[in-house]
Amino acid sequence: MADKNIEILNEIINQITLYVPLLIIISGTIGSLCNVITFTSRQLRFSSCAFYFLCSTIFDLLYLLFGGITRLMIDHFSNMLLNRSVLLCKCRTYLVVVLPSLSTIFIMLASMDRCLSTSTSRKWRNLSRINIACPFITYTIMLICTMTTLIRIRTSRYRMGFLDNRRRKSIHRNIDRNLITLLFVQVGVGILLTFLRCGFLVYSISTINIKKNIYRITMEAFFDKISLVIYYMNFAKSFPVNTLTSPLFRRVFRQRIINLIR
Repeated sequence: MADKNIEILNEIINQITLYVPLLIIISGTIGSLCNVITFTSRQLRFSSCAFYFLCSTIFDLLYLLFGGITRLMIDHFSNMLLNRSVLLCKCRTYLVVVLPSLSTIFIMLASMDRCLSTSTSRKWRNLSRINIACPFITYTIMLICTMTTLIRIRTSRYRMGFLDNRRRKSIHRNIDRNLITLLFVQVGVGILLTFLRCGFLVYSISTINIKKNIYRITMEAFFDKISLVIYYMNFAKSFPVNTLTSPLFRRVFRQRIINLIR
């Protein structure tokens, strides 16, 4: 019975690691391209926060195309070039760390940008520009910045330095509000998906010296693959999250598609 269960788990692992990553790569690539179309629109082109989202999307796409495809090759096509090329192995080892880190940095910068833009100090608000970036990388800072922004939004009903034109002021407030909403949801979902993987890695390291039977090893391999697949979802989430949470994003994306079709 135990051997039968192990065979079933191995078959489930094989199917999950083949079809789910393939679906994530396809949907994530399409979603990333849709994000690029939207964030390069005239309405969002000069927003520093939208620029950070755009940069994060680009590195999400690169990670999906490189990291996702090579992971698929390792799991199911190990006889191909990947295992025969030392250069490709070294490049993968480097890029699977750098690309997601860069994507995370830009989301963090978007958090900092929104935090600065809601400051009551004009000096700090002036740092919220498209040409200014402060490359710090931790989810802790991201969370602190987003929570600070939330507190400021709830305790202050307006910002200093309003534009003279009321129509332009309303448009900018609407864009800021939608981008902040996108930011909160993306950070929350990103933390959840990333921490699930981190949680398994912590468990794996903490039990590395424990003697395990074949059934436990198989179960751990199963959860390892599941947590890895969930981690890859973090780099395909942005377009569905943006579409579901922001009316502005949906409207701009629809307008861009109509303009491209014409």
